[in-house]
Amino acid sequence: MEYSDIHRDEGARVLAPDGLSVLELAGADRVSTALFSLPAGAIGRAIKHRTVMEIWYVLAGHGELWRRSGERHSVVPLTPGLSLCIAPDTCFQVRAAPASLLEVLGATAPAWPGDEEVRLVAGRWPLKPLWAAPYGELRQAVPAEGDALFDLAMSAKAYWGYPESFLEQCAGALRPKFREGEYLSVMADSQRLYGFACLSPVDGAGTVELEALFIEPRCIGAGLGAELLEDVSRAGRARGASRLRIAADPQAAGFYERCGAQRLGECPSDAIPGRMLPLLELKL
Repeated sequence: MEYSDIHRDEGARVLAPDGLSVLELAGADRVSTALFSLPAGAIGRAIKHRTVMEIWYVLAGHGELWRRSGERHSVVPLTPGLSLCIAPDTCFQVRAAPASLLEVLGATAPAWPGDEEVRLVAGRWPLKPLWAAPYGELRQAVPAEGDALFDLAMSAKAYWGYPESFLEQCAGALRPKFREGEYLSVMADSQRLYGFACLSPVDGAGTVELEALFIEPRCIGAGLGAELLEDVSRAGRARGASRLRIAADPQAAGFYERCGAQRLGECPSDAIPGRMLPLLELKL
């Protein structure tokens, strides 16, 4: 068995994906420990872990922890002496009280595998986008970007707190196909992709379908979704379409309605048998 002995003054301090400061402590093959801290009044980003379980023990300060598992939500007051468990696939978010630094001792099992374990999700307490503008330029996607676009789509879908089993079922439908006649645009710069949208070819009735619109979770709330929707709308009009049909994720239906789409009813999901999705239409 491999293990480590680390004094608090010697541990490496890193910034976790949720914004908490992490002081890495002793660990072994099947468990790792760390000291988590959050400044007074600060709010962490909402995340979930894909495979690991964490047990927290509050050392100092006060705050709140929001947890969601399926349809169950709860907010737990954090006070010194409290211990709690965060199971895999549980969405959670923490915030510190205005007047106290929050410190938590955490144990992770199995041992922490790395930041790829984390998915950003929609939380209880809103925050500004993690990545600030500008976000690059709109351009046509190329097939070589297929894997990166798929990863972005999976992260964006996971943002709404869906379990990993659900995401696995969606994977085939989320991968860009680069079919002939499609319009697939990305918002990107030389370093990363921030979002993409895909439009179907025009049918005989002057209708195009929005096949995909996904935003990198770190940019959600910055207006990129509306910019991509306007881009594919322009492309649809240029191709002679008069209507944009949208089979929306239920979490995104409100966004499309705020952009002017009208709800028509429901339609079946092409990824999950038996699942119905909101069906909307936007006049072009």
